[in-house]
Amino acid sequence: MKVLSKNVFRAYAREIPRFTVLVLFCAALVLWGAALWVGDQNLFDTLYPRWAYDSLLRTIAELLTILGGGVAAGGLLIWLMRRWIFLWLALALGWLTVGVFTLCGKHLMCPQCQRPSAFLAEDALPEKYPVRRGPGMPSGHSAEIALAALVFASALRDKRWSGMAAAGLAILVGLSRIWLAQHFPSQVAAGWLTGVFSFLFWDFLLFLWRYRRQCRFDVRLD
Repeated sequence: MKVLSKNVFRAYAREIPRFTVLVLFCAALVLWGAALWVGDQNLFDTLYPRWAYDSLLRTIAELLTILGGGVAAGGLLIWLMRRWIFLWLALALGWLTVGVFTLCGKHLMCPQCQRPSAFLAEDALPEKYPVRRGPGMPSGHSAEIALAALVFASALRDKRWSGMAAAGLAILVGLSRIWLAQHFPSQVAAGWLTGVFSFLFWDFLLFLWRYRRQCRFDVRLD
């Protein structure tokens, strides 16, 4: 049984997009660690570009945050249909998990974790942009884009550029939530971790089901 368990984890480790997982996990730890070290509010003040709201940066940030608001995940669901059924299931189940966890985190586990809008003056918030108010732990956009990035990197794991592009996009979307004063850095980091663990949980369960069925018929994964 121990040998079987070791083989399962080894086989799964060869299938997941390890580079993308590692980059997102490290990015979340660095961002959260920095928030704890210097203070969430101080780090937010450093990353929040009030001076850039009349520049191209704001437009880019708005496009990124739209992409992370379900557009990327929804597009992947359509693209994966009839191609990789198990990745499609991992994305669908992971998306549902992210939604439930995000809702519970904001309203049950940490309702006191307010968004930056609760601490900023009205004239410091982006103009003509729907700034959200209320609890913000974790960031739903950051969680959804992290999940979508891992699914995309898994689907194209034979393409070396896919993992780097997916990780970079997920990080930029998370930062856009800070740039638009929607979330504190710790909330973005929590969102990335939520997306990563939601993907790994469902993807591993689906892989384990496939592995056991194949082993039952003496089909090796090596």
